[in-house]
Amino acid sequence: MDSTIPNDQDDWINAECDCPTYFKMLICKHIVRLAIRLKLTTPSPEAKAIPVGVKRHRGRPAKSKRALLDQLIISPSSDVLCA
Repeated sequence: MDSTIPNDQDDWINAECDCPTYFKMLICKHIVRLAIRLKLTTPSPEAKAIPVGVKRHRGRPAKSKRALLDQLIISPSSDVLCA
C-alpha cells in the first residue's frame, strides 16, 4: 500500500492511497494511521477504548444453545408459560 500525504500537512484529509477501501470511500485506515503517527490528528477516546487485535480462542466453536427453550419463563401468578 502506498499512501501519500500532501506537503500542506493541515490538508492531510485529502491524502491518497492505493488500497481498495480508499477507491470506494476516499479515506482509509492507512491515511488515518499515518496522520496519527505524524501527529496531524489525535484519535478520540472512544476509538482508543476499542481493543485491537483480539484473538479468537483455540479449538472448535462451542455448540449453540437452545435459545427458544431458555427464553420461556413460568409466570409466578399462573402456571401458563410466557415468552
